[in-house]
Amino acid sequence: MVRRQNLKCGMLLSFFLVSVGLFFAFREKSSLDITDSRDLHRVTQKLLSVADPTGPHLQGDNIYYDDSTTTLMPPQSRKRHVLLIVAHGRSGSTFLADIFNKHPRVFYVFEPLHDFQKHNRDRSDYDEFARNFLVHIFQCDFSVGNSTRDIGRFYRFKSRVLSSPPFCKYKQDDPSWNWYYCLPVKQKDLEQSCRGHDTTVYKLLLERIPGQSIEKLFEVCEVAGIECKVIHLIRDIRPLVMSSQKVAFFKEIDSREKPSMKRFVYSRCEMTERNLNLMKEFRSFLRSRVTLVRFEDLAVEPLRVLDYFYEFAGLEVLENITNWVVKITQPSLKDLKAEGRRAVSVIRNSLEVLNKWRLVADPCYVHVIERYCRDVMKLMGYISTEGSVEMLRNLKIPLFTEIYQAQSR
Repeated sequence: MVRRQNLKCGMLLSFFLVSVGLFFAFREKSSLDITDSRDLHRVTQKLLSVADPTGPHLQGDNIYYDDSTTTLMPPQSRKRHVLLIVAHGRSGSTFLADIFNKHPRVFYVFEPLHDFQKHNRDRSDYDEFARNFLVHIFQCDFSVGNSTRDIGRFYRFKSRVLSSPPFCKYKQDDPSWNWYYCLPVKQKDLEQSCRGHDTTVYKLLLERIPGQSIEKLFEVCEVAGIECKVIHLIRDIRPLVMSSQKVAFFKEIDSREKPSMKRFVYSRCEMTERNLNLMKEFRSFLRSRVTLVRFEDLAVEPLRVLDYFYEFAGLEVLENITNWVVKITQPSLKDLKAEGRRAVSVIRNSLEVLNKWRLVADPCYVHVIERYCRDVMKLMGYISTEGSVEMLRNLKIPLFTEIYQAQSR
């Protein structure tokens, strides 16, 4: 009897121990499942929903978490500014824009009108259509047209933000970064990231904006209810034309008469001169929101220009950006070879770029350009060679003055 009771107690004890073991095993498995499901959720939510450890972090739809202060901030706690970099193609605008792109407070979009113009250039109401498009994207509304698709496809990886979490698994400067780990850009994420940065920078080519007019851009900003500032970048028309032909911005149909080149030169100089004259007539509050710079000054004194532009944009100068500017304007031979002289590149020896064109340019070609652009060259302080081959080839003779008329306008 006693033996049977002991056996019964032993069985109960064994059952109890097994039950306890199963309970804790199940509990541990459940924790692992929850952890795994959270990890999977993070992956499906674009591999961690943080935008940048040095800037505002995305936390859902309406709250932004700042690691530096461990406080929660509403997305509109800081006034958002829009900075527009306006230039002709081949003016060095990619380099200038990248100076801003490197800043953690900046959301940068590379040429949002590129695909837009390609698909709408033949419309009779292109200017009005482009105006409406810009109103929306200046407000961080990327629902208009194909703006999300186009921004996510065309030169997306020129933007630090669009190449980093939550759009990509790794930050762009991480050694593990690869486009393979980047997910398609979604409208909601694009809009959240745009609104989560207090400065948005757009690079726009003058020939694509409404009316080819900086004045029209300020009208767009007024309709959008956004405070905009404009940097108008200008480069010597002579190397600009040569570089434009090299990348097939225009194709010559008659090597003797050069009608294509003449049309291209006239259109660029006419646009530049017209906008310089418009800026001269701006009311004082608009004049304070637009600044003019030559590519040549940026190339000769990049750090001085960097300080000026960051002050203009209301951004603080960071040491890592200063170091980056020095590296790309005075690169090593290894850096230059690795870059491969791509068409859109920021790694160049800036002083070399300034004068290289003079050694290979056809003097007759240069003389035609100078004749068509005499007035605007004078306004911007560019010196005409007047057909002199010796002056063109002698790199000790500068072809631009330190002070120019348009500065005082």
